[in-house]
Amino acid sequence: MKVIHFGNTANVPYLLCHGLRELGITAFLVAGHSKMPFIYDRYNNPYSIDFFTLESSLDYLRLLSVALQSDILHFHSNTSFKQFILRMASRVRLVRHFHGSDLRTLSARKKAILCATSHAVGERVLVSTFDLLKYWDGARYIPNPVDPIFFEVTSTEKDYSIFLPTRLENKTKNVEFAFKAWDILRTMDPEVVLKVIYWGEDAYNYLSRYVHDKRIMWLRVMSHKKIALEMKRSVLIWGQFKFGVVGLVELEAMASGKAVLTKFNPSETIQYNTQYNPPLVTVKTPEELAKKTLDLLSDKVARTKLGEEARKWAERIHSTKNVAQKLIEIYRELIKQ
Repeated sequence: MKVIHFGNTANVPYLLCHGLRELGITAFLVAGHSKMPFIYDRYNNPYSIDFFTLESSLDYLRLLSVALQSDILHFHSNTSFKQFILRMASRVRLVRHFHGSDLRTLSARKKAILCATSHAVGERVLVSTFDLLKYWDGARYIPNPVDPIFFEVTSTEKDYSIFLPTRLENKTKNVEFAFKAWDILRTMDPEVVLKVIYWGEDAYNYLSRYVHDKRIMWLRVMSHKKIALEMKRSVLIWGQFKFGVVGLVELEAMASGKAVLTKFNPSETIQYNTQYNPPLVTVKTPEELAKKTLDLLSDKVARTKLGEEARKWAERIHSTKNVAQKLIEIYRELIKQ
């Protein structure tokens, strides 16, 4: 089987290619260069994935040649390569894959056009989180793969700190929830430090607001390897507080063997999969986040046990190999149609 993935949303396509190759599937990734150190590209390619970059007419011709000999074309989000391929390789099976805000924020008009096109060409539509199933009739959920580098991390708790590794954006992450909890927690524990990465549309607002708070460490945007090391050094991880689903931040932290506190809403998943029970600490208010964080900061046995359970759970469901196996099953179903 030969597969081409288009786009590299949050490194998910890259890791899917890695998992597919581990299982003997030929997989290519069509993606450009990234300015973000945590996004993999042909120059930042730790798992040696075969890349296509479309920089010249010869690149397009080479891609077309490979596409015509492929079994599956797998498009992520609203990649710009789609129309080019559909016109010239319509006999190949097609997959469309959404990962979050690319579907949640899609306008009604664009969604109607996309749905009509998708139906006309017989695409199989996949989503990365359970809540996205309600945005597209007939879509199928497939777990996000976790970069193997996070499973290699061994906790040291070198820093007495909480790590908030998500983007500083309220529209998609609701980080105000976390900072309200920090305002409470910092008065309850005079020593704990909060580590945040300075990135996201609201980053400057928070830097200005907390410029005099010496217990907030402002970290530069970093590679996946360095994020994994920061998780290793931290005591606890704070996740996202917007949609109530388990995103990549939470998965990477759990794979690192860390206790994770986040706003998880089981009702978003239980209707689709009653067996999906991530071992993390869920909170509903900033006050509850501060209280449960303080409890875990003072109980190393409890947080270590939770971290160990989290790592095992993440590996069982979200390892690249296990996710790729599920994806191959979907590909085979599609090819048989």
